[in-house]
Amino acid sequence: MAGICANGTGRSFLVPAILVIGFISLALVAPAGAAEITIDTSYSGGIAQAIADAGSDGTVILSPGTYNQYDISVANSVTIRAADGYCASDTIIDAQKNGRIFVDNGGYPLTINGLTLKNGSAAAGSSGYPGGDGSSGGAIISTGDV
Repeated sequence: MAGICANGTGRSFLVPAILVIGFISLALVAPAGAAEITIDTSYSGGIAQAIADAGSDGTVILSPGTYNQYDISVANSVTIRAADGYCASDTIIDAQKNGRIFVDNGGYPLTINGLTLKNGSAAAGSSGYPGGDGSSGGAIISTGDV
């Protein structure tokens, strides 16, 4: 391409310029660290790992299935939702009465959409708050926005 090479070397500066513009565009559009992660029931580390992998303000998309997981740590603000075209009856998180489904002690915003949460449990006195009687429920404990 005429006019793109410099110093007669035949090297093009068009590709580096496009890459720089692309990186600047991404930096302006997406929050740092935020990602959209789609997982299924075999995802290594489960939903908690997907939350970490998605980063702050990320989104975890659950493929249809039953996720037998509990005490899922919410360590950053995140949206967890069913995959497009699926609903709560297709995408289930079942704690199997082994503990709470989500634990958010950092007060991070947690958005849940299109999921069934079932069989979360909390023993009496385990509300996570001094003097708690366990009456805060078995699905989610959070000091932030749910």
